[in-house]
Order: sequence, then C-alpha cells, then structure tokens
Amino acid sequence: MDDPKVKHIFFFASFNREDYIAGKLTPSAPSAEHVCPICCDEWDPSNNAIVATHCKHIFHRECLLRWFSNDAVGNFNTCPGCRAKCWGTAEDFEECARRVAEEIHRNCEKCAHIWEPVMKPVYLRQVLGVDIEDASNPHRFEQALARILDIPEIRAISEDTDMWNGCLLKAYIVARFAQVYRPQMKPQEWTAILRERGRWFQLAEDDLLASDPSSIIFSGRYQRSLAYDVHLTTGLWREVCWKVWDREGKVLKQGSVTVKGRQNVTLMNESGIEVVLGAGSNSSDQLTVRECLPGRLAKFTVEEETFTVVVRATSGNMLIVAFSSCEYAAPS
Repeated sequence: MDDPKVKHIFFFASFNREDYIAGKLTPSAPSAEHVCPICCDEWDPSNNAIVATHCKHIFHRECLLRWFSNDAVGNFNTCPGCRAKCWGTAEDFEECARRVAEEIHRNCEKCAHIWEPVMKPVYLRQVLGVDIEDASNPHRFEQALARILDIPEIRAISEDTDMWNGCLLKAYIVARFAQVYRPQMKPQEWTAILRERGRWFQLAEDDLLASDPSSIIFSGRYQRSLAYDVHLTTGLWREVCWKVWDREGKVLKQGSVTVKGRQNVTLMNESGIEVVLGAGSNSSDQLTVRECLPGRLAKFTVEEETFTVVVRATSGNMLIVAFSSCEYAAPS
C-alpha cells in the first residue's frame, strides 16, 4: 500500500488467504536467483508456475501455496522472503482496531474542550441560534448538530488531518450528541441523527477504500453502540407479540412473550440492529433498540395509538412489536 495515511494502520495486503491468492499473486519470470527460495529447486516454468507476491518476491506457485497452507507455522500468512503480512489474522484485526481507536481518541481529545460546551442548550440558543428545547421545531436536533459541526474550530481540526480521520471525528461528535439529547428525542428524531453518524462513517470508509481497495475498515467497532429505551407501563400488557419480515415481505420469525416475570428477550439481532425486551436497569418495563454498527438503522417509530413499535434495518428486514394484542399490520 503506497498511501502513507493507510500504511500506518493497515499493515497487510488482503482480507484472507483466498482473497490474497486470487487477487495479489501475479505471474512472474524467474528471479535473478537460480532457485526457488522455498524448495531450492531450479526454475522450470513449464512444470511449475512462477508467481510474485505483493512485495515483489518470487517463488514457485505450488511452493508458496504450501507455505500459506501450513497453519501450524506462526508466520504462514507472511511472505517467505521478507515476512511482510499477506493477509490479516484475528490478532492483526485487533491490532488494527487498537490503532484506529487511538487515532480517533487523540483527535477527539484535541477538540473535546470545544464540542462538549457547545452542546449545552444555552450555547445552542444564544450563540448558534437554535433553541434545542423548542419542541414545536421538528428539525431542532438536526439544525443544532449541523451548526455544531460547522463551528470553525471543529471544522479546522477535522480538516487538518486525513479525510477519513476527520470524518471519524465528526461521527464521534454526532454519537455524543445522540447520547446527550436522546432523552428529549422522539424515535424518528433519534434515527435521523444516527443516519448522520452512519453518513460520516461511510465517507471515512470510502476515503480509505479509494486509497487501497483491499483495506479492511474497522471504524464501526470503535464507536459504542447507541441505544434508545422505550419505557412501558409495568403490568399493563399481558402479552407482547412480535414478527420479523424481510424486504420481500416474507416472515422470517415470530413469537410472543408474557411481560410479567420474564427474563430479557432478544427480538431482533441482525444487520447491526438489536432489539431487546426487558433490557436496562428495570427489566420489567423497557424495550431497547440498539444500533450496534453505524448506519444500520433505517426506521424506528413508536405508534402510541396502536401500541406498536416498528424497527427497520437498512438490510430491509423489519420488526414489529405489538403490546396491545397479537394483531399487527403487514410491512409497507
């Protein structure tokens, strides 16, 4: 990888062994050496194909494939010539996670003294011109967030770094904003803010992939999942019914559960979305909707008249939870 902003984080050439063999090994002429460095036999292209690794070292193809297949050897995923990483192991992925997390937190610390105070209602109202407490303004949260991200000091810090790093910084600020104002937000408003977080993560990912299509993006793992709690009236519902559809309208799973005296029940855990009945400090009266990966929540509404909760993932799968009865409308 030639781009220095990627090199210091992504230190292997491909995602796994299969991708590396298919995409990174290239046919080659014999090297200046008279023999293959692995088997020490002379080059004979008519009987044994010759390939070059991403780091330009040359071997018999079959010799190299045997090297890559020897999982018992600790360096089986490296080039036999220079020990450059050819693909990542689980340990490599964790190291990448640690490095990007450090990158994010270093930049967040640079401007924490700026973005924490500007989220206070008095600053938003008097300086940025948005009354975050005015419930008659349906766009107050989106307007406030846009003006926070446009503050010159925050904009300067995010622009004074690699694009992907600046985008992750803004995603971090958006996540913090969602945490601070979640108690005042309706589900639809909270979902709109989460979509903005997902947008910044997507921009970061696009920038990294543009630098090297084989880069592995881990940014979503460094932001804590964001959760919204729907509080229910304890003892009011005798039975809770739920059903999950896919984007084609096919029922994937369904069920019902008695509210009183039950343990936490996971109703949906897929596509980066988790919905749990009975989560939180008071497990008897709470439904928690959690976005585990940025940009995965497409729709989240609470219909108070029909006592139903609707959650749709960007994958198209949709969950409907009915608290009043086991009747619910089909997805639209």
